Amino acid sequence: AIPQADLDRLQAFLPSGVDNIQLILDLTELAERTDLDIEAFDTPEPPAEAEATDTDLGTGAAYESLEMTVAAKGTYENFRDFADAIERSLRPLDIVGVTIGRSDTGVYDYQITLRFYWLAS
Repeated sequence: AIPQADLDRLQAFLPSGVDNIQLILDLTELAERTDLDIEAFDTPEPPAEAEATDTDLGTGAAYESLEMTVAAKGTYENFRDFADAIERSLRPLDIVGVTIGRSDTGVYDYQITLRFYWLAS
C-alpha cells in the first residue's frame, strides 16, 4: 500500500546495488545546477565479492561502499554549492577527500573523493 513515488525515493536512498552510470548522471546533474564543471570520473569496478561493512542501517542489513574520484573545475562558491547539493541529495554519499589546485583566477581544479553506499546482497 506504499505509493510508487515513495518506493522510488526509498530505492534512491538505499539502492540494492552499484549503478555507476546512474551515479555519474546524478552527480553531473548536481554539478550542472551548481555551475561546477566536471572534467572526469574515476569509477572503480566493485569487487566481485565486496566485503560488507558490519553496520546496521535499522533494517538489520549490512551495507557496502566504494569510493569514486571526480575531477572538477569551478569557483569556491561553485564547489561549496555542489557539496551542499550532495549533502541534501537522497543518495547516501560522503565527501571523504578534497584536493584543491592553486589558482590566480579564482577558478580552481578540484579532486573530490566520494564514498557511496548500497545495501549488501
